[in-house]
Order: sequence, then C-alpha cells, then structure tokens
Amino acid sequence: MKRYLLFGMIFLFVSCQSRPSNLIRIGYQPYWVGEANIILAMKRLGLLEKMGYRVEYYRFLSGPGVNEAMAADSIDAGVGGDLPTVLALSSGMKITVLASVSKSLRQAIVVGKKREKEILRVADLVGKKVAVAKGSTSHFFLYRTLAENGIDPARVSIIHLSVKAQPQALAGGEVDAAATWEPWPSRLEKEGIGRILSAGDFPGFLYVRKDFLSRNPRGAADLVKSLQQALEYAAANREQTCRWVSEETGDDYLLICRAIETDRIFAPGGTVRPEPELIEKLKREAEFSLSEKLIAKIPDITGAFDLSFWEDALK
Repeated sequence: MKRYLLFGMIFLFVSCQSRPSNLIRIGYQPYWVGEANIILAMKRLGLLEKMGYRVEYYRFLSGPGVNEAMAADSIDAGVGGDLPTVLALSSGMKITVLASVSKSLRQAIVVGKKREKEILRVADLVGKKVAVAKGSTSHFFLYRTLAENGIDPARVSIIHLSVKAQPQALAGGEVDAAATWEPWPSRLEKEGIGRILSAGDFPGFLYVRKDFLSRNPRGAADLVKSLQQALEYAAANREQTCRWVSEETGDDYLLICRAIETDRIFAPGGTVRPEPELIEKLKREAEFSLSEKLIAKIPDITGAFDLSFWEDALK
C-alpha cells in the first residue's frame, strides 16, 4: 500500500513538473454569448500568445462541465454563471475568482408554442414539464422565479436537458417550457418555437485553480489583462466577434449581436472587474441556493475573490 501511495505522489510531482510553465488551459462556453465574444476575441487575436504563453482552449456546454474539468485538473481557468460558481465554491473546490465575463446577460423561461395558450403566467407552470440544464445559472433562475411566485419546485416536473437539446424538446412538445440563457431565448422566439414567459439576468465569472495561481501568478495577471483587452475589442467590434461566435454555434451572427446587448459589460467603459454589488449578489444567491437545497453549505464568497490583479489589467 505504501508503495502505491509513494508511486502516486511521485507521479503527481513529475506530471506537475513536466507541464510547461507557460501553458494556460482555458475552458469556455461558446453557447453563452457575451462570455463567448470575449473569450473568442482573446483566442482569435492571440492576446496571451503575444505575451509568450501557450494556450489551449476547451469548449463546454454549461458551467457544470467546466467545474468537472477544473476538479479533474484538466483546465487551469474556466467560466461559470452564478450557480456554477457557487456550486464550485460550496463543494470545496480550490479555486479563486479573478474577473467577470458577464454582468447582466438575459436568461428566461420560454414557453413552447404548443403550450403558450395554457401557460400565461409563472403559476401556470405547476404540473408542467420544464427543461433546464442541471447546475446551470438557469437552474438557479428557475428556482428563484418559482419561489418569487410562491411555487414549490416539487410541484413542477423539472427535466434536466442540455441547452442544445431543449429547442427540439420544446418544438416536439416533450417539455412545456425551458429555462435557458442567451442566445437561446432570442433564438427560440425568432424560430417560432416559444415565447418568453419570465426574464431576468445573471453575472458570470472567470476563476482559476489555486495551484495554478500559486505557481503562475504572472500568468493569472496576464490572463486578467488579456480578458480586459478582449472585452474592449469585443465592445468596439461587435459584428466581428459575433461572427466568431456564429462560426462555433451555427447561430445567426445578427441574433448573437442583439442578444449581447442585454449585458451591461459591453457598455462604454465596461470592465471585467467584479463590482462589489456583483459579489454581494452572489452572496445572496448562495443563501437562496442553500435554502433550496441546491448546495449543502454557504461558501466564503468574499474570500474567493482576488482583485489584486485588476489595476495591472488596465496598464
């Protein structure tokens, strides 16, 4: 037994030592517009590469997939909306939040066309089938919307489906509604598949593994700097970055450009710095998630943020 333990420790040491010091592995979500515009600007412009880094980009459908990859040490940095960030911290995952990638992007509960005459208000979701990507920001939004309308989630049939599977399920009547984020609400309305019943917004964050941060603080600083540069480029060149997102998702680039207009991160002077109100909002969402048994304990939200790299990002 001791031999196997010693071998495992040696393997872990060697694997960490053999990893190039200039390598940064980034997980992103092309089907989350706004965030995708920023990350793809960073990728297509080679911002980190110009600083001397070797970068590997990995695609994920939603935050839970990003978190699984972070936990497995398959990526060094990743992005997640409010609930994925809270879930990662609550699980004890050793991560540090460095920046915002979204501040107010729209998410919505969309009613399928076959049920739009039956479901006119949130209360009408009782007894209906609602699709949601488990552990995603829209999972939290669905629970919060139900709570605000005095509805126990147990009275709704919640079906866990990926965002890519939801349009077909809605169109075919397999589910009555879906909770999702942009560009999906805009796309579902445009294609006549559904109608928005209730809408809200959500923040999103970029976080890194603590071991990456400790061994490569310069890399973390340059990551935040590149993210800010990418945001500024995306805000000034929306059509171009929307076309890049379109190439990855197959959605119309004009629809993508309309969808990102809901996110104030793209307003003039927008930054990737998580403002105090966003951090406070995440605290409240953690408390709600605990009350709804989405998490087992309240994590230290304030302690998870490290904004010490922020000033350098603007130099």
